[in-house]
Amino acid sequence: MLNSKKLIENVVLIDLLQKAYSAEKAAAFAYQGHAGSVKSADEKKR
Repeated sequence: MLNSKKLIENVVLIDLLQKAYSAEKAAAFAYQGHAGSVKSADEKKR
């Protein structure tokens, strides 16, 4: 059985991991959107 301190630590960790996942997912969508909007071959190479 988890004590209350351990439970709070787990809740905090879960929240942090969910936020990190959401941030990474948003960054991936932004990257894909930018990559799709680039027309110049020179710019695509960068």
